[in-house]
Amino acid sequence: MLCKNEQAAAVDKRVLRDAGISRIRTMTAGLDAARIMAGLEPDKPPLTPDLIVCQHRLEDIDGEQFCALLRLHPRLLGLPILLIMPNADEEAQLRALGCGASALMGRPFSVEDLRQQIHLLMAEDRRMEQLDKGRENAHQQAFDDALATYGVLLKPVRSPQDYFHVGMRCLEEKRWNVALSAFQRSLQGAQIRGEALLGMAVAWHGKGDETRCRHCLEQAALTFALARRWHNARTVFIRLLREDPQAKSPFLTAAQRLMREKRYADAAKALSAGMDFTPPQQIGARLAQICMASGRPEAMFEQLRQHLDGELGQQALDLSSAIRSRMDDLQRQKEERQRQQARERQHRIAREMRARARGNSETAGPEGPPADAPVAAPFGSSPDMAPETQRGSLAPGLPLAAQAPPQPSLPAGSPSLPPAPSSPYLAPLSEEEASSTLFQRMPGVNELCSVIKCTWKLARRQKRPPRN
Repeated sequence: MLCKNEQAAAVDKRVLRDAGISRIRTMTAGLDAARIMAGLEPDKPPLTPDLIVCQHRLEDIDGEQFCALLRLHPRLLGLPILLIMPNADEEAQLRALGCGASALMGRPFSVEDLRQQIHLLMAEDRRMEQLDKGRENAHQQAFDDALATYGVLLKPVRSPQDYFHVGMRCLEEKRWNVALSAFQRSLQGAQIRGEALLGMAVAWHGKGDETRCRHCLEQAALTFALARRWHNARTVFIRLLREDPQAKSPFLTAAQRLMREKRYADAAKALSAGMDFTPPQQIGARLAQICMASGRPEAMFEQLRQHLDGELGQQALDLSSAIRSRMDDLQRQKEERQRQQARERQHRIAREMRARARGNSETAGPEGPPADAPVAAPFGSSPDMAPETQRGSLAPGLPLAAQAPPQPSLPAGSPSLPPAPSSPYLAPLSEEEASSTLFQRMPGVNELCSVIKCTWKLARRQKRPPRN
C-alpha cells in the first residue's frame, strides 16, 4: 500500500484485512517504491507484491504519476494497481483512466466492493505471460509502446486512447471481433486515429478479409498524410504499393482536400512529401481537375504554383507545366462539349419547328365555304321571302352584331312607315359618363350585371314592331 503517511493508511489497512488480505506492506515515497520493485536498489530487499493499492496523493508524487512510472518498466507492466480516488467524481476518474492503473475506486467504498475489485484483479493470472509474449514480437513495437503506458482497466473504458490500448491487447490475443469493436470506438480520438486504423487492418487481416484490411490501410495512410506524419504515411503507402502498384497516393488525395479548403501551403507540403511515389502526370491530371472545378481556376493555380516553388524548387517547374498542360486540355474539352450541346439544341429546335409546321398544314382547312354551298336562311324568315326583306341572311366575313335586325312584312294597302333610324345597340359614352366612378376602378359583379341588363333591354326594344 502506498499512501501519504502512516496515519492515512490506517483505515485502508483495516478495510484490506476485512477483505481477506493478510500481508500488507506500507510505503509513502512513490519513487523509492518504484526503484525497489524494478530491482534498482540491490542493498534493499526485493519487493514483488501481488497487488498494489495506491492512494491519490503520496509523499513525493501523485498516485497517477506513480502508476505511469511503473508502466514504463517492462518488468512492472502486468502488476495490478488499484488507485483509490478521493471521491467518486466521474470527471476526476475519467482524467485518471489513462495513467496506467488497473482499476479505480472512489471514496467512500464498502468492504464488499473492495473484495470484488481485488478478486477481479487477482484473477488475471495470464497477464504476465501475455505481456512477455508481446515483448518477444519485435515487429509489434507499437503494441509494446502502448502497453508501457496502459494497465488493464477493469472499469468500463471511456476515452479513445483506452479503447485503442484494449484493441491492441485483443490483437495479441487474436480476439479479432473485440479488437475491431475497440478500434472503431477509438477512431473518435484525432491523435490516435491512424494507429486505430492500422489496428483494424491487422484485425481484418487476421479474420481473412483482405478487402477491408486494404481499405483500413488506405484510410490510415491518408490520416497520417493529413496530420503531416510523413514517415508513417510513406511506410503504409509502400506496403500498399507492394500489393497494388496502382494504389492511390494518400499524399495526392490529401493535397486535393487541402486545396479545396484553400490551404495551399499544406497542399504543397503534402505533394512534396509524396513526389517520390507519385508520377508528375498523375499529379497534374488530378490537380488540374480541382483547379477547373473551382470558380477561379487561374487564381487557384497561381497560388499553388507559388507554394510549390518554395517547397520543390526546380522540380516545381515540371509539375507546374504538367498541371498547366492538363488544364488547357480540360478547357478545350469543355469548349468542345459546349459547342456540341449548342448544335444538338439547335437541331432539336429545328426538328420541333418542322414537326409543328407539318402538323399545322395537315390540320388547317379552307378559310371559307365553297362558292356553290347553299346559304341557310336566317332565323325568322322563309325561303320565299323577298331578297330585300331577307336582311337576316349571314354575310360572309361580317359578325352577327354588325347585321341589321329583320323587319316584319306589312299587309297590302297599308301606308308605308318611315324607316327606323339605324342606331347602334349602345350609344357611345359621353365624356361625363366616361369619367364617372364606374370606370375608374375594377367593376364588380353587380355593375357588370347592370351593364348586361341595360344592353339586353336596348336590343329587345329595337326588335319590337311599331304599333298601328
